[in-house]
Amino acid sequence: MKLGILSAMDVEHDQIASLMSERREVESGMRRWLVGRIGRNEVVLGVSGIGKVNAAFTATQLFNEFKPDALVSSGCAGGLGSEVSVGDVVVGSEYAYHDVDFGFGAPPGQVQGMPLFFPADPGLLATAKSLRGSVDACIHAGLMVTGDQFIAGDALISPIRKLFPHALACEMESAALAHVCRIVGVPFISFRVISDTPGAAGHSMQFQDFWDNLANVSFNVTRAFLEAI
Repeated sequence: MKLGILSAMDVEHDQIASLMSERREVESGMRRWLVGRIGRNEVVLGVSGIGKVNAAFTATQLFNEFKPDALVSSGCAGGLGSEVSVGDVVVGSEYAYHDVDFGFGAPPGQVQGMPLFFPADPGLLATAKSLRGSVDACIHAGLMVTGDQFIAGDALISPIRKLFPHALACEMESAALAHVCRIVGVPFISFRVISDTPGAAGHSMQFQDFWDNLANVSFNVTRAFLEAI
């Protein structure tokens, strides 16, 4: 299988790059990519940059240039569900936008002509769920919501929880990637380690401590997934 793997930031990219064998750098489509192997799979690894447009643009380039069989996204997110804690990993079972409102009869979060919720690929999701108990992380499967905002404080959290009370995580890329994958017919899944819980006491310190101490958690789950697929 040929896997496309995208992360938003270099620190996440570098961790996955360390797993690759036979790797080489390819400059194509205004981006630099690492092409190589992880286990049985050919891998194309790229950095999208932060946010929905960067994610969608980079995914489109990846599909056009390399034609992967599936797309995997790895990174961090804010925790929304009461059951998730800093250091836990959320595997997206479905994805939605929390900052979209088209009006005209479409519910908040839905882009006209598209579903409100973009589902993860069932086969990839089943493999991700099978990792529970085999890695040193608490893995949850559920809704991820995406928007171009760093969520901090009740003024931003409350509207999201009202619209999507069952959401487990909020971040800035996954729904856009799922959206593009639906258009082109590529299976998709996203892993997000919880870096902070918006609204909690000491929220900003949670985020700083994450980068100092916990950033390898999502990497370990992604590594286990890539070895299992």
